[in-house]
Amino acid sequence: MTDQLLRNARRDHDATLAQMAEWLGTSNQRVHQWENGQPIPTERIVSWAADEALPDWVRQMARELLVAQLRKDYEALGERLTTVAQIIGQ
Repeated sequence: MTDQLLRNARRDHDATLAQMAEWLGTSNQRVHQWENGQPIPTERIVSWAADEALPDWVRQMARELLVAQLRKDYEALGERLTTVAQIIGQ
C-alpha cells in the first residue's frame, strides 16, 4: 500500500525519481525500491511529514504513508493477538 501511495503521489505531481529522491534526502535507487515494495522506515516518514521545507503535497503524502503504515501495523498486531488468544483458550 505504501509503495502505491509513493508512486501515485510522485506521478500525480509529475515528479521524477531524481526530484523525489532529492526532496526525500535519498537516492533514486532507494525511491525506486520503496515504490516496488521495500518498507520505508517510519522515522523517515515522520521526518518528511514534519519538514516545512518540503512541498505541501510531499508532506501530505508522508502523512498518508504514516497512516497506511500504522494501519498495517495495527492489523498485524490484531492477528498476533488473535493467535495468542486462541493458544491461551486451548
